Amino acid sequence: MWKDSTKRFHSRVDVVAHAGHWAICLDGKTIRTREGELLVPFAPLAAAIAEEWRAVGPVLRRDALPLTGLAIQATGTVANEPQRIHDELVRYGESDLVCYRVPEPQQLALEQECAYSPLLDWLKEKHGVSLAVTSGLTPLRQDPAALANLRAAFAPLEPFILTGLVAATHVLGSVVLGFAMIQGRIDASSAFQMSRLDEAFQIARWGSDEEAAARTEDRRRELLSAARFVQLSLHEPIL
Repeated sequence: MWKDSTKRFHSRVDVVAHAGHWAICLDGKTIRTREGELLVPFAPLAAAIAEEWRAVGPVLRRDALPLTGLAIQATGTVANEPQRIHDELVRYGESDLVCYRVPEPQQLALEQECAYSPLLDWLKEKHGVSLAVTSGLTPLRQDPAALANLRAAFAPLEPFILTGLVAATHVLGSVVLGFAMIQGRIDASSAFQMSRLDEAFQIARWGSDEEAAARTEDRRRELLSAARFVQLSLHEPIL
């Protein structure tokens, strides 16, 4: 919709009711995407998107408009191709981060067990998804029935919530962590910490550098944006 080098072109931002949805208008003109007008079904989310546009600086930058970007995905690719999105999420489940544990060192193995096993138990009890676990790098072959149940768990999600799940899964490298987050089983900060147990263990042992720390912070902000997007679409706190 815009490039990071695009100069700010608007002075006024309004939220306008439109056919049961809300449109975000810049100087009286509705934001448009390739699919047409950007129409948001949730008033709190529309208000937050409008606030992003009010706060943007003299040059438009994608990372300053994360909710807008997610809304565009929700009304575009996710709404139009849900089955492809489900396929993508199931592929994460085939080799999910939480299913691969280290045999050693013992401290990290214990941290993984304490963090991941309760989530797998929850996934089995609540959604009938029983994923296998392994120690080491040997590839797992998950039960097709478990993957079918995983897909069935995503089926009721409407496009905006599904978009938040996809964004969270990409950041976390785990659909189990992402799904647990949007379901309110864990909060965003906990999900992020769980996703980087191995990385945090190595940093504690060997130290970090500024570039790696900056990348980590960027990923953390992306996850918080995804969590907020879901919260504003659910009207329920998950942060």
